[in-house]
Amino acid sequence: MFREGSTETAVNVTGRVHITAAEGVREAVFSGLGLAIASEWMFPELQSCAVRAVLQDWTLPSMELWAVS
Repeated sequence: MFREGSTETAVNVTGRVHITAAEGVREAVFSGLGLAIASEWMFPELQSCAVRAVLQDWTLPSMELWAVS
């Protein structure tokens, strides 16, 4: 569910490539395979504009992240 202000829009994302590893997502983006939903920390190249952010006015619901060491 994407949100912009009080507007919520459900988007059904489909594609031929499904990647869960961060390294694979980066390689797919740099290879021009399409868009990615990713955290900003995965793409420091956003600062140099080697990668561009799109839909910046929209947000996704937050999710919990757990790490065990």
